[in-house]
Amino acid sequence: MATDTKNAKPLRMVVKKSYSVENGYAAKNRSLIDDAKFESQVNQENQDRIIQQHHRRNSLRRPGSAGGASDLEPLDEAEDKDLILATEWCNEHLDPGEKDTVILSSTFMISLRTGLEVLPNILRILQRHDIRMVHIESRAGKKKGRQFDVLINVQCNLTSLLAGAKELKHFDSDAVAELIILSEQQISINDPWFPRKIADLDNCNHLMTMFEPDLDHDHPGWSDAAYRARRKKIADVAFTYHFGDTIPYVEYAPEETETWGLIYRQLRELLPSCACRAHQDVFALLEREGIYSDKFIPQLEDVSRFMKSRSGFILRPAAGLLTARDFLASLAFRVFQCTQYIRHASKPQHSPEPDCVHELLGHVPLLADPAFAQLSQEIGLASIGASDDDITKLATVWSL
Repeated sequence: MATDTKNAKPLRMVVKKSYSVENGYAAKNRSLIDDAKFESQVNQENQDRIIQQHHRRNSLRRPGSAGGASDLEPLDEAEDKDLILATEWCNEHLDPGEKDTVILSSTFMISLRTGLEVLPNILRILQRHDIRMVHIESRAGKKKGRQFDVLINVQCNLTSLLAGAKELKHFDSDAVAELIILSEQQISINDPWFPRKIADLDNCNHLMTMFEPDLDHDHPGWSDAAYRARRKKIADVAFTYHFGDTIPYVEYAPEETETWGLIYRQLRELLPSCACRAHQDVFALLEREGIYSDKFIPQLEDVSRFMKSRSGFILRPAAGLLTARDFLASLAFRVFQCTQYIRHASKPQHSPEPDCVHELLGHVPLLADPAFAQLSQEIGLASIGASDDDITKLATVWSL
């Protein structure tokens, strides 16, 4: 739903549970597939928690015809789960003032089993909840047993929208077959928020923290306070970056460049026998154009311009390992979220989390190949608004 506030943040469930082994993350090694499975698990746990909260609250009520209040017919967990989740989510995450002051634009799509004679009663329900109707139209029903589909464009606050939806869900089931709320922005966490334009990727920065040096005792930098501070300083760039900004340049320390050079030379020798032809061709081109070298760590802005000219993909800085949903959603817009910090010098051959070595030497060359870029975008597009189960499947496909 569009709001009257230009910079309003999306109504989106934020996973509060840490992505760590202690909290149930099964895998010891990072995998996009395991990330997606764990994200699905946490989302389901949160939904179950919200349903339990609903049972502990007072029964939902609606205004009575005489101005008093009467109990609504109890909400069914199977049929009304979306309304339960939306209501409880709003109770937990929104300030009371936001529910009543922010004006939302949305559309009710109501499928009628019978004729339009029931429409006046439906309109009275909306009026009773202070829902302003902007436009009404009807069309022949497309599904068997439904005579008409009625679309009603409305404007109202969040409290009124949910109250009206609740009452319509229980209005004369012999006449109303289905109620759908079409929105530009999701309320219910049952239907996850997703970016609709490339600038919305500014909100796709949810991190999987289990492999970060502050949390993972096995991380080579866990006992190195200087490294952790340096990594955090570089990673924090991602939180202030907005689409359209120039990616800030990082002035790397000599020891960081030394680590990069050591890995670069070793991998360079392995490319002919281990990398596919597309990867090798783009890698060689990056070297010829002076973007890649063992003498310096490439800057993301320079790499991003190269990729855009080759495949249309661009880079944006990432603060760490993203959730699978955010990572795949970025691919839909031909955006690859890329870290800028480098792994700890004590273990140059392996990093438990993605770093600029992993991203720039592993992923970037293929994403600059037009054919692989197209495939990646198609997988990303398929992930937009997908269920948690489908996110796991798509993460599996992209990781193969």
